[in-house]
Amino acid sequence: MLNEADPSGEGEVCVGDCGNADIFALEWKPGYWDGCYHVLVRDWENKYYNVKEAQYRSDGQKLVIKTMTTEDALFNDPELPVLVIDDFVEKRMADMVAKWREDSKEIKEQSLESILMPFLMKLKKGHKILQDKKSAGHRIFSLHWDKIEWNKYGSPQKGLTQGECKIVFKSGLFSSVEDPDKIQWKLNI
Repeated sequence: MLNEADPSGEGEVCVGDCGNADIFALEWKPGYWDGCYHVLVRDWENKYYNVKEAQYRSDGQKLVIKTMTTEDALFNDPELPVLVIDDFVEKRMADMVAKWREDSKEIKEQSLESILMPFLMKLKKGHKILQDKKSAGHRIFSLHWDKIEWNKYGSPQKGLTQGECKIVFKSGLFSSVEDPDKIQWKLNI
């Protein structure tokens, strides 16, 4: 559908009726990943409401679209430059962006303080921070611990949290050491 609507591939695409979020990443996942997926079978000859069947599936592969809004991006980087290119909403959006920045800074300060000590204790206990070379880059949740632990719901928790990833990537306290199939992140002190 995207290819048909924008054959050049140069148009901006947003996801969601109200959120208008940008597409941040595309990832192929097994069909069962994070639960079954929905498929609407269409009658493409009908240019109005064309859904003729719904399927709930877990087979094959699915392309997962990860979105990110400006508010999400500001949570990752409260100092991110934001341009409002629309006179109609400029003042309202400037006020909204300022609020998102302040909220983000406050939340980051509180959450990083609560994450830092347990994170450092894991390192002290001998845990290693690893990253598959296939997912290398500074993508959130691409890091994992070498040992599986269990979260409070009894599910395996191998990946680092978003805050822990930020401690590794943005603190400047870690350096990467590569071997043939993985990267290990080591504390510099």
